[in-house]
Parts: sequence; C-alpha cells; structure tokens
Amino acid sequence: MQTWEVISSPTLRNSGGNMPAALVPTLHIEGAIDGEGGSFRSLTGLLERIDRSRFEPVALFCRACEAAMRLREQGLDVYVLPEPPRRPLASGRVEFYAELLRATLKCAGIIRSLEQGRGSSFGVIHTNDQLVTNAGWIAAARMLRRAVVCHERQHGDFRTVHRALASGIAAHVRISASVDAHCREHRIRARRNTLVYNGLAIPSAAEKAAARERGARVLAELGVGPGAPVLLYAGTVASWKGTDSAVRAFAALRPGMGRPEPILVLAGEASADAPSWPNEVERLSRELGVAERLKWVGRRDDVTDLMCASDVVLHAAVRPEPFGRVPLEAMAWGAPVVATDTGGVAEVLGEEHPGLVPAGRPGAMARAIEEVLEGGGATVAAVAIGAERAEASFSIEAHVREMEKIFGAAAGVSDERPEQRTDPVRSSE
Repeated sequence: MQTWEVISSPTLRNSGGNMPAALVPTLHIEGAIDGEGGSFRSLTGLLERIDRSRFEPVALFCRACEAAMRLREQGLDVYVLPEPPRRPLASGRVEFYAELLRATLKCAGIIRSLEQGRGSSFGVIHTNDQLVTNAGWIAAARMLRRAVVCHERQHGDFRTVHRALASGIAAHVRISASVDAHCREHRIRARRNTLVYNGLAIPSAAEKAAARERGARVLAELGVGPGAPVLLYAGTVASWKGTDSAVRAFAALRPGMGRPEPILVLAGEASADAPSWPNEVERLSRELGVAERLKWVGRRDDVTDLMCASDVVLHAAVRPEPFGRVPLEAMAWGAPVVATDTGGVAEVLGEEHPGLVPAGRPGAMARAIEEVLEGGGATVAAVAIGAERAEASFSIEAHVREMEKIFGAAAGVSDERPEQRTDPVRSSE
C-alpha cells in the first residue's frame, strides 16, 4: 500500500540518462504537522526561486496544506503523507529509541519509494523544520547514505541521540545567532554549521501603497472608525507568544488627547498544543475592560495588508523567539514595530531599534506603543531604517543563493561555500 500521495505530476525524470549531469535531485521535507508558520513560508519562498537549471526539487509535506498546493501550482513535484511517521517523543530511554527506530524504518521506506518512482536517488535531503522533529528522516537518510541538510528553526530540546545524528549530516543551518548559540550550548555539531537568516520578498513602494489601501478596506469592513489608532497582533495565539501580554499592554494605554480609542486586531490561530488559549485571552480582555475594542480575525492570508494599514505591529513573545518573522515582515512593509527583545527578534530589528522592550513587561510595551502613536522623528526614522535593513540583510534572493551553495556543497557538485560573513549570513564552527 502506498504511504504517500502524489498531488503534482513530476516534471522531469532521470531515465535513460536524459538528466543534465549538473542537475541535483533534492528532497525537501516539511515535518511540521500543525499550522503554516514561518517554516512553511520559508520553504515555499526557497522552492519557488531555486535554480531549476542546477536542482530538481521535490517537496514532501507531512499533511495537506495550502503551501503544498501553492508549490503544485508552480509546477513543482509535491507529495503529501496521509499518515506521517510518528515523532519519537517518549520520555523513557527504551521507548524513545523504539519509536525512533520505527520512524526511521518508515521514513526510509518512503524515501526509497519516491526514488524508485522517480528513477533516481536524491543528491540531497533537506529537512526544513528542526533536528528534533525530523530525527526519523535524518536517521533514515543517513542509513541510506544520502547527504542531509537540516534547518534548525527552533531552540530544540536536544538529547544525546540528536548530537549523534547531527555529527553525520552535511550541514546544519541555524536561522539566527540565538538558535546558533543554543545549538553550541547543547554541543550540536554537524560537518558544517552555518547561520543563514530566513529570507523575505522585499515589497516595492507601489506594492506597499496597494497593500495599505487593501488593508484600510479590511479595517473598514471590521468596523474600525476613521482616525482610530490600530494595533495589530499577528501570529500564533499562544502563551509563549505573549498574546496575553499584548492585551495587557493594550489595556494599559493612556487616553490620547483628541483621538479615538485604539483598536487591537488579533490575527492568528491557536497552537495545536494549547487550543483553548484564545478563550483565556478573551476572558482576560473582559476582565481588563477592553473586549469591545478587540477584533478577532483568525488566520488570514492578507496579514501584510493589515500591517500596512496599522499604526503599530506588536510582537510580544515572552520566551526566546527563534527568528522573528512577523517583526521582519512589518519592518519590510514599512509598519512601525514594538516587540520584545527575545531571541532572534533583536537580531532582526537591530539592537538599537526604539521599539524593543523587555519581555513580560506590558507597561513598558504600552509606553513604547504610545511613543509610536504620538509620532515624531524617531518613529519615522525607525521605519525608514527598518525598510533599508530588511532589503539589505533579509532578501529572499540572498537566502536562496546561500542555500543553493549549501545544497551544491552537500551534493559534492560545487566548490562554492557559503560566504564567511557575520550579517546576515555566517558560517561557524
């Protein structure tokens, strides 16, 4: 019985020696099974732009999702697993290794089935989420003697087995200095350990203006009156993301002279491990007397439109953020940002950004929001500098170029290596 489902017809095959010698078949595995956060968007951006004259990318998702369908529309080979391999999560040593063995064997079977169907072996297997999530895939790829490039997008809960798995992979790509430091602390060392920031498609001035108009229409449809300051929280609604802290900061805002009361728009959905958290946030908003000024809009595809039409974009994480894609998007689209200085966020915004505040201090966040709403040269300058920083350090084109070098080096078909830089791309160890 098949363990995977084809949702996009293959566009190229290595049969009869027809494949160009330099073309590297690459398998890109998205192991996340809930939400479509930054890892999905980063993978989509990479695969939409990867050089098809050098690589033959194949995408494998562990569940049906919009990202898979978008890549299918781009003409990519896309596969979806109806029953993904179970992640090894057991706390006991024996149970954990038994789960890992079962996952490894299932993953190896899937990889071999894909290769047999395509008539060629993968030159590189890229696990897109994190080492812990993809332990079964990495162990399977190593067992099959395939080169592995593993993205690390979290501050992983590493075990001894993860250190052993990492030691045999071609490259471990960390998305921020915060994640890099965490991996170093836990002695996660691959053959090559490289810091490559996530990339973003940088919008033009015309795109920003159009997004601002669309966002204004959305806010009007939500009943936001003219002149009312709009605060936007975009992202997963979860305790560690500080959704409650954002609501407390909103409630702590002092009345503005001559302006309508601010509105807080919450755009996002609950995380799979805490589905009831939005109810807790709703209860808190009622206790603080601001429930009537909250607009819950759920997960949306037009978040950047809302960013452009908002007066402030909030990011309130209370524990280290691996990267900080929401602050980066807001910065790139020209929206003022107030964010907690956790993990990779300070790297993204720059440590001198005036909107950085300590985590878990709603009062400090409220004061920073008020400074933005009052306007002034500091806010205007921060927006301009932020847009320039996003374009200079976080473009998707630069990200794709670096990843292509890493894939080529892992496959042994290129002498190129990632540039030795400290910002935005850095090789380490």
